[in-house]
Amino acid sequence: MKLKKKLTVGKIPPEEYGYENGRLTATVEVRLREKDEGQELSITGDIEHYGKMCQGGQIRDTLEELHEKGQLDLKISEKMFNKLMKFWDRWHLNGLNAGCEHQREQKEEIKQEKGEDFFHASNLETIWELDDFEECPQCGYKYGTSWKFEELPDKVKEFVEVL
Repeated sequence: MKLKKKLTVGKIPPEEYGYENGRLTATVEVRLREKDEGQELSITGDIEHYGKMCQGGQIRDTLEELHEKGQLDLKISEKMFNKLMKFWDRWHLNGLNAGCEHQREQKEEIKQEKGEDFFHASNLETIWELDDFEECPQCGYKYGTSWKFEELPDKVKEFVEVL
């Protein structure tokens, strides 16, 4: 199944982007694409002021920050917004994982300790010095040597369908 949906997430005060009037509109485009291995989720967003692009692409963190500051007047339910943020963070481009499923949990723990940028491609040699990333004990995969596909759960597919 191939699917593409666009929705208005919310409105943003003009001052947030240096305008004097007219609220900005935050939209997201959610796609399910067919790949050889299964479906891949892609989510991108735009923030516009009367059709003029102010920010676009991976705006997830911006939307979350604006929401936390009370500067995003949601046009979708709070529950839907939270689920969208959660799925965007976890499942966006599920066909482009540098690690296997076993390395995912450890990766999150290491990011907490060493910072978000630790798992950048320029740091691959250092990553391989970590025992479970040079060779996963469960499946033998060496981190970063190919793109690993992770199947989308039904709850993610169902969420996209009802948007």
